[in-house]
Amino acid sequence: MWTGWLAQFTLTLIGFNWIAHTIYEFGHLPLPIAYLGLSVFCSFASLHIPFAGLLWFGLRRKFNLTATQGIFLIPTLTWLVEQLYPMIFDWHLGYTWLWAQFPAYHVAEWIGFSGLSLLTYLAHIPIMIAIFVPWKQKLQWIAIPIFAFAVLTGAGKYLLNCLPPFDRSATVLVVQGNIGNLEKQYAEKGTAFRDSIIQTYFKVTLDGLKEGPVDFALWPETAFPDQIHPLQVTSQYVYQLRSFLSQHQLRLLTGGYGLRLETNQDSNSLFFMAPRGMEEDPPPYDKTILLAFGEYLPGANWFPKLRQWLPQVGNFARGTGPKTRNFDGIRIGPQICYEGLFDWFTRKLAQDQAQIVVNVTNDSWYGTWQQPYQHLYMTLARAIEVRRPLVRATNTGFSTAIQPNGEILAFSPFNQEWSGRYTLKFWENGPIT
Repeated sequence: MWTGWLAQFTLTLIGFNWIAHTIYEFGHLPLPIAYLGLSVFCSFASLHIPFAGLLWFGLRRKFNLTATQGIFLIPTLTWLVEQLYPMIFDWHLGYTWLWAQFPAYHVAEWIGFSGLSLLTYLAHIPIMIAIFVPWKQKLQWIAIPIFAFAVLTGAGKYLLNCLPPFDRSATVLVVQGNIGNLEKQYAEKGTAFRDSIIQTYFKVTLDGLKEGPVDFALWPETAFPDQIHPLQVTSQYVYQLRSFLSQHQLRLLTGGYGLRLETNQDSNSLFFMAPRGMEEDPPPYDKTILLAFGEYLPGANWFPKLRQWLPQVGNFARGTGPKTRNFDGIRIGPQICYEGLFDWFTRKLAQDQAQIVVNVTNDSWYGTWQQPYQHLYMTLARAIEVRRPLVRATNTGFSTAIQPNGEILAFSPFNQEWSGRYTLKFWENGPIT
């Protein structure tokens, strides 16, 4: 059991060492506590590995399984426990298929990327057996995963070729302001930081509009530097934004902070803004899956005193779940940040007839060398599972889009101001996969 725990601790530390940086930046906690938080996270994040090993050990003894039977059992158990074990970040081995651009990733339309994770586990069975059998039999066992890979590649290409022609398209202007953390801007520029941020977004948006009109522009998570809510209509920054949209006849989706009036809580929201004023705006979407220790404090509902001890941790209002918005005749499926990691969330958007999935993210909290790449591919994978285009806007990178057929469009540069136009292709009535 302890070796399984050590294995999961080590694997989690390799894959999620940026957690310490996030706790420090996003949770506003001291570095020693951030490293302690990383240690706690690594201690529990992947316990499905030792749990599966413990279950395997018990079943093998109970049913007196042979070594070969045990080898067949362990990867299946690991995957099953992985599906049941609650994770903050719903990671698994399936995403590597998309990153590697193996055509077999299209099979996720049938079985999801969690199903590809199972196939990855199962591929180890013949390899493990090949280690123990005589030399004459090794090649036979090694040939099994090679043959299976070829079959999956063929299946992926078949699914791709079966997609019907697209019957609609939309042009989206994605704007990356390279703002980073608002607190840093505040420290650098004092109370003028809001003016600096909104002028940056105006400038970069106008640069992108020089190439022609778009169906809508997309700004990242919390891009707008002030609250947007019905009592805030006289805010100079909201007024500037409304005037900008009216002047350029531009529809905008922007991340920003809302206010849940009944509870007086902030919300992390995505706002749908029409050029002719708020009376034409669809209702905003409030983030549903909040980030622990950044947007809510686990256990604070049962132990309110925790909020007194850790007042710097956010207490955001929680949204009501995945729901599409009709934005000028396009059904938008909104998701904020790591909501894109959960396949069930995007499937519900597809079931609600979303035509385009929109993801807004702020990855500046997570460092630069690892998490942005992980988050990118885990989010893009949702487009394959539901066969909808997905467009992603981030504050600092990587912003991009993916078509329903898996074509990944141009990436934004990292840590640079940038705007990019994407022509997204989709179906009027997309499939339910």
